Amino acid sequence: MTRFPVTVAFTLLLTFGLLTDAAYAESELVSLIGFDLSRIEKTFPVRNEDSVGEAAKLLYRLNRMTSEKLSEIAAKDKQPNAPTLGDCSIVEGTVQGIKPFAIPEKLIEFLELRQVLQVTVQREEAASTVTLLTTELPRDITIGDRIRGIGMVIETSEEDVVSAVASVPVQWFPAKPKNEGWKLLSSKGVDVGQLGSVALRNRQPLSGEDTEIFYAMLAASAEVGRTPKNELPTPARIKPVDLLKDPMAFTGDFVQIKVETIQVTRIAVTEPARQKQLGSDHYFQIDAIGDLGNVVVEIAPPPGSDGQPAKFQNRYPISIVSRTLPAWMQQRIKATKQTDAVVTPIVVPVAVDGFFFRLWSYSSEYMRQFGGGDQFGPLLIAADLNNREPTNPDPAGVKMIGWIAAIATCASIVGLFIWSLIVARRDRRIERVRKEREAEQMQLPESM
Repeated sequence: MTRFPVTVAFTLLLTFGLLTDAAYAESELVSLIGFDLSRIEKTFPVRNEDSVGEAAKLLYRLNRMTSEKLSEIAAKDKQPNAPTLGDCSIVEGTVQGIKPFAIPEKLIEFLELRQVLQVTVQREEAASTVTLLTTELPRDITIGDRIRGIGMVIETSEEDVVSAVASVPVQWFPAKPKNEGWKLLSSKGVDVGQLGSVALRNRQPLSGEDTEIFYAMLAASAEVGRTPKNELPTPARIKPVDLLKDPMAFTGDFVQIKVETIQVTRIAVTEPARQKQLGSDHYFQIDAIGDLGNVVVEIAPPPGSDGQPAKFQNRYPISIVSRTLPAWMQQRIKATKQTDAVVTPIVVPVAVDGFFFRLWSYSSEYMRQFGGGDQFGPLLIAADLNNREPTNPDPAGVKMIGWIAAIATCASIVGLFIWSLIVARRDRRIERVRKEREAEQMQLPESM
């Protein structure tokens, strides 16, 4: 009689244990990261060198994953059931506190990390806090700023609520943005915390490090372009020289620059995630030139080259990217009868409203004439392209100016004619007086 209950109890415990392990194993993130339940439990709370080390190892592996993949897993793990350790979860809220933990010296060289940051976050959807572990935060982040993190659940509360998450570097939405551009981008969901690292890559080719923020800004710019002008801040009016002299001061800022377009290139977007982000399978790159004024720009030849510096006078190349083209420019392309062409020549003066990305470098035929090396130039992400061609057939009263000039010319001719008559009359009078005097003084012979 006593063996049956014991057997049943043992069976129930075994079954419960297997189901529990299966529940933890259900999360795709656990298998991808390679951390089992026992190791996850050692990462939090962060108390000593061992827990810091385990947390650092987990974060190191998480950081190698893309945000797109994590978002995909988080969507799968978001079930009606209570969250469990190892699930992928998203944390959004305001920063209440930040505490750094130094990573053990023996792990620094291997992980290439120096600290684990513990952030206390006030949840947006509930009157409770959650602890977030991450490896880096924006330099200017402050208490009260909003952040968004995504990563692995490392602790749940007794109420089956997520209480701690190990997250990849967070998205930052500052309460007091640096400038109007940052404010606009942040309002469109762009992680402006990445702009600091973007500025550090000035005069370098575009790389994988630029991808996330580039596409985010491209999508946000299209949204800004659809916003009524009276609801947008006035863009800072700048010149090409401003961007060349101090590019870091303008990174992410909302600016307006006047240029002349040269050609429009259709750029294909092949990754499904980026297509979804943009809502399109392409965007456009516009090659243009901007006025340098009296400034001469010189680019030194590459080290070891005996070439002369490349000089730019009067004008300088400017690159612009845009999610879409305005209707007037689309009509121009149709007029060329090259609607299927990848590259279409279009020469027109425009005013670009958009966000400055950074100075980027690229190879060019012009630079090869000076011993090679890359050329660098401003790259802007356009929200709007305004045609600066005169729309009035008589711009600035050209006809009126012409009539005034004609009248002035006629008046000058009449004046000169009258003046010539006066001068001629005076000259004749002087000549007559001179001859009279000569006749009086000259004694002509009476005969030869």
